[in-house]
Amino acid sequence: MYYPWNIVGYDPLQFAITINCIDSTWGHGAYFALGDSVAEITATANYGYHFDHWSYGSSANPDTLYLTEDVTVTAYFAINQYSVTGTTNDSVYGTVTGGATVNYLDTVMLTAVPNTGYHFVRWSDYTIDNPKTVVATSDITKAAYFAPNEYTINISVDSFTHGTCTGGGTYQYATVATLEAVPYSGYQFSHWSDGATYNPYTFAVTDDVQLTAYFYADGTPYQDTIVVYDTLLVIMPVHDTTVVHVFDTTYIDVHDTTFIPIHDTTYVNVHDTTYIGVPYTVHDTLFVNIHDTVRITDTLWLTQTDTLWLHDTITIHDTVYITQEGIDGVDVLNAKVYSSQGQILVEGANGNTVTFFDINGRMLATKRDDYSPLRFDVPASGTYMIKIGKHAARKVVVIR
Repeated sequence: MYYPWNIVGYDPLQFAITINCIDSTWGHGAYFALGDSVAEITATANYGYHFDHWSYGSSANPDTLYLTEDVTVTAYFAINQYSVTGTTNDSVYGTVTGGATVNYLDTVMLTAVPNTGYHFVRWSDYTIDNPKTVVATSDITKAAYFAPNEYTINISVDSFTHGTCTGGGTYQYATVATLEAVPYSGYQFSHWSDGATYNPYTFAVTDDVQLTAYFYADGTPYQDTIVVYDTLLVIMPVHDTTVVHVFDTTYIDVHDTTFIPIHDTTYVNVHDTTYIGVPYTVHDTLFVNIHDTVRITDTLWLTQTDTLWLHDTITIHDTVYITQEGIDGVDVLNAKVYSSQGQILVEGANGNTVTFFDINGRMLATKRDDYSPLRFDVPASGTYMIKIGKHAARKVVVIR
């Protein structure tokens, strides 16, 4: 007759083995009898740890013990170390800082640092936090993805009647933009608002850009304008044979009763129908402001305070341009508005805000009067408007 037996375990060892662990959360130990006095002991580490040695000095795992008595053995474990590394999809675009080798479950901070002209997009695990905290559970590599910045090139023209321009739009950093100003019939390209005269204009994009193309009418030369205002200072006394020379830097202001000093003690009065009594030579190009009802004719009278009359004629060696520059209407502020060497100057605005418009009414600049002459750069020849405070705008003609 046979009887069934359930054998739970069999331990033939003559001596007892006790296996302890330095930290039960790091791992555990076990033994297996190979005979009545021989046993195999094994240490099993938990994840993130590894077996280091037995308390009797051996690092073999498993190890064999030959027993002569009861034995207590301790298994020593150590924590794993892992490397956390940051890389980039392109080293030209940016770098990653903060990688390190640390113990299991320690944290490492990775920071994506974009180079100039680029920006951080995401990590290789599709997270976007930056800096990024990484828990070391194994050797880990995180790649940072960067992309070029995008910039906007806005372009315009000084007047929609003068021409058009092409090339504006959105560009990636360091790409090349090519702008071209296309004048309409009767006009020519002058310059861009940043001073460049290239057309087409090619440059590497590194930021947002706002540019205006300026044109001028065919046949209109660009030259400095001599604007006449205030008084004419003559460097020598007036005599019958004296020649009065007006040079490029001379300024005259013609009004109904303007007194022009000839020398320290002598003045002359300018009238509409008088004769100048000395040869009066004008060199180069002279531009005269017309104020009120004053007109300059071919003949003038020159009178001295001692009532001496001198008679002769004006000699003009080049060209005198009489232009409608200056103020329209009555100047209630006594401010002076005139053009000089490619600029419009405003004096005497008495602390008011001064606004600069083109002839189409588009505002080009605004400045606050600080009781010194205000200067506005003029982009091209043409008619402009100056508005002082709430007073009526004034037209100013400028020839460059």
